[in-house]
Amino acid sequence: MPEQRYDPRVAAIDAQLVDPPDLEELKKNAVKFGILHLDEVMPAGLNVTDGEFITVKGIEGERKTTLVLNLVRNFCRAGSLGGSVIWDTLESGASPRKVKAALIAMEAAAILAVELWGGIAELPMTSPGPSKTGAPSPYRFADMRAICSRKDEETSRPIFALGARRLLGTSRLPIVQAALEKAKENVDKWPLLIFGAPQGQGGTKRMTTPINGEGAIDDHDPYRRWAKWVDKGARVIVVDHSSAYAVPQPYDRITKFVTHGSSIVAEKHVVMIAIAQTALSTGRKYEVGGPMMAQEASISLETKYSRAKPYNLQVLPDKVRDEPPVDMNIPIEPSSGLLFPYSYPRRARR
Repeated sequence: MPEQRYDPRVAAIDAQLVDPPDLEELKKNAVKFGILHLDEVMPAGLNVTDGEFITVKGIEGERKTTLVLNLVRNFCRAGSLGGSVIWDTLESGASPRKVKAALIAMEAAAILAVELWGGIAELPMTSPGPSKTGAPSPYRFADMRAICSRKDEETSRPIFALGARRLLGTSRLPIVQAALEKAKENVDKWPLLIFGAPQGQGGTKRMTTPINGEGAIDDHDPYRRWAKWVDKGARVIVVDHSSAYAVPQPYDRITKFVTHGSSIVAEKHVVMIAIAQTALSTGRKYEVGGPMMAQEASISLETKYSRAKPYNLQVLPDKVRDEPPVDMNIPIEPSSGLLFPYSYPRRARR
């Protein structure tokens, strides 16, 4: 095959910059996100053909990781990636075991929903109410209060209290135990590789730099590890706590991560999903990570979650393929973190 040479003439660069892309063509290989309005504002789905850089940002406790875990669950269940997903856990306390436990809890909650109501489509539903114009809303919303309050008829114990921490408990309802066992069986079949921060679990936290900063990008970790698994068939790389690499300064940390992430996307045509904590804690100044990664990303999402309203996760797209970006409410089962697909838009930004 003749070598394909790059044509640097400005007229030859990306003819679709003005003409709209052919969405029907893109959809042929699309992998859906599995959440109603997320798929609407990004109608071509996950671009696993060309690869892309996606960032999910927010302050601590806003359930950024929960959103992405749900996306990974949807990708794996759909079986349409044509390859595997890599989950890089950079947070020292979030071991691969905990990541798997969270996925099992989500999967078990979905199994229980089907067991109790016969299917996701038959869940108790409610309307988000009339629009600002007074017109009735065309959208329906999963009634999470009714779902989460469901109790066992014999013991009156809540059925859906099965978050990842509860998996260590010994007292379980038979219906819950059966759902957990089925969930583990399902998760074990997923094309998913999970790496943790400690050395014995993958050593993802270290970002090696050659002496005096010299050397090509592929001399550095984690690029080298990512490239190895992409060559073995990985199509999506998720990096949690992407600003937690072991380098001296926060700016160096995030700059190196963006460099490595962008390089692997461009060279290997893989999807990179980076979870960025934009603030260390309430009242402390924002990290440089979120804004810098959002500039590099083709898709940028922000999450907001209030424990005073525990049945709803807000997702605010900063950058998507459709304009204007539409903020959305996604129903969430707060114990397991399972997101139900019936979301509705909050408002259209001008």
